[in-house]
Formats: sequence, C-alpha cells, structure tokens
Amino acid sequence: MLSWSMYFLWALLIAASLQINVSIPVMISVFTITGIISLLPIAPSGLGTRDAALLLLLTPYGVTVEQAVSLAFLMFISMMMSSTLGGYYLLTQPKTLHPQQSDSKVSILNQSS
Repeated sequence: MLSWSMYFLWALLIAASLQINVSIPVMISVFTITGIISLLPIAPSGLGTRDAALLLLLTPYGVTVEQAVSLAFLMFISMMMSSTLGGYYLLTQPKTLHPQQSDSKVSILNQSS
C-alpha cells in the first residue's frame, strides 16, 4: 500500500509540474491502468506502451499530446535515474558469498574429494 501511495504521489507531482490539471481520482485511475499496461512484456521498460496509454486516457480530459508525451518521458527518465543508483551500488560492491552458500559449497567440495 505504501509503495502504491508513493507511486501515485510521484506521478501526481510530475503531472503537476507539467501543469496537467485533471482531478486526482482520474489521475490515480489513469496511473493505475498505465502502470499495469507498462508491465506487459511488449516493449522494454514499458516504452511506447506507457506513452500510448497516457495519450489514450488523458486526452479526453483536455490534456494536450505534448503534455501526455512529456509526462511519459519524465516518468521513464526518473525511473531510469533511480535505477542507476542501484546499478552503481551493485557494480561497486565486492562479490561475496552468503554464509549459507559458502558452507554448502564447502560441503559439496568435501563430499566430492
């Protein structure tokens, strides 16, 4: 529940920065549908599917094509930027075995000799 709340807050803040003035319940509905559609394994990272869904769902509420595409682009870029931090951490940490994994590998090696 907390993660969805943070997702909606994040998306609403991006929409507000683009001066998209649509009611909050409509925006939450649009972001829910868009989030589910972008999870479909059609394109990498939901590229194109998020754009199309936002265009289709927001234009009836007076959102311009430019605003909808900008919203999709900013959502994608901000997700990629936040993922970059995790990728950096993953690449810079030393590779160590989990204690349970190292014990099982040692016992397997002892059994084979």
